[in-house]
Amino acid sequence: MLRWFREGVIYETIASIATLDHGCRFTPLGVVRDGDMLYAWLYPGTTLYNATLGGCVVLSVPSDPIDYARVLFGEARTENQEYCCPTLSNPYLVIEARVESIEMDGYKKRLTLRPVRAAKVSDPEPFTRLASCLVELLIAYTRVKVFDDCSEKLAHYRSVEPCISFLERRARGEYLTWFKRILASINAHLDACRGVG
Repeated sequence: MLRWFREGVIYETIASIATLDHGCRFTPLGVVRDGDMLYAWLYPGTTLYNATLGGCVVLSVPSDPIDYARVLFGEARTENQEYCCPTLSNPYLVIEARVESIEMDGYKKRLTLRPVRAAKVSDPEPFTRLASCLVELLIAYTRVKVFDDCSEKLAHYRSVEPCISFLERRARGEYLTWFKRILASINAHLDACRGVG
């Protein structure tokens, strides 16, 4: 069922999880294959941190890397399919899984997922360096937003400075729009660390 995922590699997905009000929330989630299971690390303040044992999670692997940005800013394009939660519109791959175990490790949790079904929906398009840098910037944004320690926030920002430089030179159209929006959000979180505002 996980033949599309290599063992031990982090895959960036969009997870959807049912909420108490019978809705669904979407969040980017890096998952790693471990045999027939998937696992992910969850941090306080993230959407899936309150996942429950036995609960359902649907993982969509986007065919459009800008979907990661749309999800983070609450603008996901979704479909209601036969899964326990909606998927992204036109994903490359969908995996429905149940929460098998939740283990605490300090302040973070290791979430283990047991896939119950998977479907390849479309053929993947190769990601460009532009797309990869946008995804790296989004990962840094989620960490800058979640962590309280200013030195951690700044370290995550510094880790993507080469991508920021590349995006400043090469981003056009929708990529440029999202790049500016994400960078402004990162800087708003860093301003408190810098003593601005």
